[in-house]
Amino acid sequence: VAGVLYVGATARLLLPTLGWRCYCASAALPSCALLLARFWVAESPRFLLLRGRADEAARVLRAVAATNGRSAALPVRLTLAPLPPPPALGELLRTLLRAPHARPLLLLSCVWCGLSCAYAGFTFWLPTFLAAKSVRGLDVYETFLLMTAAEVPGLLLATAAIDRVGRRGVLSATLIGCALALAAFSAASSHAALVRCSSASYFAVVGSWATLYTLTPESFPTPVRATAAGITRMCACVGTALAAPLGSALLGVGASAPLVAYAAMLGACALLVLAVPSETRLR
Repeated sequence: VAGVLYVGATARLLLPTLGWRCYCASAALPSCALLLARFWVAESPRFLLLRGRADEAARVLRAVAATNGRSAALPVRLTLAPLPPPPALGELLRTLLRAPHARPLLLLSCVWCGLSCAYAGFTFWLPTFLAAKSVRGLDVYETFLLMTAAEVPGLLLATAAIDRVGRRGVLSATLIGCALALAAFSAASSHAALVRCSSASYFAVVGSWATLYTLTPESFPTPVRATAAGITRMCACVGTALAAPLGSALLGVGASAPLVAYAAMLGACALLVLAVPSETRLR
């Protein structure tokens, strides 16, 4: 959310005055900070065990215990046996394509693809949608900044609800909320209504992203978790790539046609979430 706010604020400040080159340069700055953060991020204990580095894995676990307010000097001797080497990629894929993993993999992959397509499409075509409304005094950069600001309470609400309501319930509710907001945006005609509807869409969609990022890895056991997550992210990339050409094709039908399609896509994703076999909240 902080990154989205940063992008929205810098777009409002830099694009109208200094142009897109300066804006793109400023957008790259957080990535440079990530390169520096790499030196302070601990490696996964499981990864270390897979490579026979048990002492390093134990140090990471002790550091985690200390961060969580536990004594760094564990009350028992910590002995970690090396894990067997991971299976080949072909075996991992065969495992994921068999029961009980095939169904959640297919459903969640479709949700990742649909949500990415709708989210990227609405964001990409937002200036076109606003221009088609012909509302005087509407600043696209200011509108986008207000939309991104709406993600903060949306994320806080989703975070508070995810362990009480459950992953599937929160994800379905936020997807439906975003779909309704996009449908309302397509019918809005005033400045205030457009800002409210677009902000409501981002308020809801940030909860969808947060919950989907939680639900996906929890739906698969450790040996295949990373592979399953990689497949679902690949489907998200496919959805993002399809967003712009889909919107372009539908704009030929009507200015609101892409919005209706994105809203329908999100509604379908909400139904797919309800079909995911298990709730992971109490695991």
